[in-house]
Amino acid sequence: MAAPAFRSRTQTSGTATGLTGTEPAGATTDDIIMAVAYVEAGGPTFTPPSGWTSAFTSGATTIDTGSMTTPDTWWGHAYWIRRGASAPSYTFGFGVSAYCELTLFAYSGAYNTGDPFSFASKAIRNSASANTPLPDTSGTTDTADELLLFYGITFVGGTLTGPTGFTARATAGHDTQTADKTQAAAGATGTVTGATVSTANSNAASFLFGLRSLAAPGGATYVAPTIVVPRYAPQRAASW
Repeated sequence: MAAPAFRSRTQTSGTATGLTGTEPAGATTDDIIMAVAYVEAGGPTFTPPSGWTSAFTSGATTIDTGSMTTPDTWWGHAYWIRRGASAPSYTFGFGVSAYCELTLFAYSGAYNTGDPFSFASKAIRNSASANTPLPDTSGTTDTADELLLFYGITFVGGTLTGPTGFTARATAGHDTQTADKTQAAAGATGTVTGATVSTANSNAASFLFGLRSLAAPGGATYVAPTIVVPRYAPQRAASW
């Protein structure tokens, strides 16, 4: 089966009480769209548009950083929506005037019923050290051919240099960086580490998700195995 695929991304930034993002190019029905927001202060009042959710893996996990305060104060948030026949609202609010970066990512070929994620995990480092890698994270996929989505967030930005084997989708000039990788077999991801190149100190966070394929069990293209039961045909009695 084919893994989900990165389609495109957009980013909007500014200092305001909310931001309206631009839909990623080519996004269409049943695409999974991720919104990853970096907000300097104002984190607890972050409000997504209708239909977006911060609940992953059947509502068990909400992914955000909590308040990062050492040495810099900011929040990171992740939300998702399954796109319908028309574009959803991309207007996110955060209550107070604050600097924010809102990055939207569209993925095609993902599981199209209910929650499409097999796991969601995060790791934070609420301290600072120059040129220190983003904190390690990991997870366990539960179906074949999932797309691993990695998001790294820092106060100072920098250049994303890795995780090993991942394809970088945003590499420099932003506080939110991302990369993805197909994992062919279900199971543990192993340790996933991203590194930023920066001369400044910063606290940091890593988010990691497993995005199920459309062809995973329960998806629209899944075909259950066919079991053929031979039909019983009684034999004609012999004539005497």
